[in-house]
Amino acid sequence: MPHDAKAIANEFIWRGVQTGRPVTPLAVIKLVYFSHAWMLALHDHELVDDNVEAWKYGPVIPSVYHALKHHGWRPVVERIRGVRRPDYTSKEVDIIEQVWQKYGKFSGVYLSALTHAPDAPWSKNWNPTEKNTLIPDEQIKDYYAKQAHKRRRSAPGRIHRTDS
Repeated sequence: MPHDAKAIANEFIWRGVQTGRPVTPLAVIKLVYFSHAWMLALHDHELVDDNVEAWKYGPVIPSVYHALKHHGWRPVVERIRGVRRPDYTSKEVDIIEQVWQKYGKFSGVYLSALTHAPDAPWSKNWNPTEKNTLIPDEQIKDYYAKQAHKRRRSAPGRIHRTDS
């Protein structure tokens, strides 16, 4: 069952504070996106129940953006209020943790740049003359499934499917 994207955002905010590396709103938005993308690709399961949209700086989940925009470029050190922590499956916890381990050390600007690859879902949907175009989950799933296949062949130990 998909979760409120703000709950996933809180997981990354908490990890940032706990590790002494608080994340900016842009980084949180991208980390939530990557978690959703890898969950779709590796487990054929939606992690968030929110839509992903193509905005100027990459894929955005609007509810997370609106909850964090008052922070500007400053790191977020408090969880989003009024969001209940769901009961995650072991696969969901694994994806969130793998995304944190792989991407949590990078800036929001760098993470945004990662989403701009020429064949990435954002690139296929971004149109500067249209605002907030939906990025279909099927496109996200297909793209990241291909990325997972490439990684398994070339770089074992990266984000991968777990059988638990």
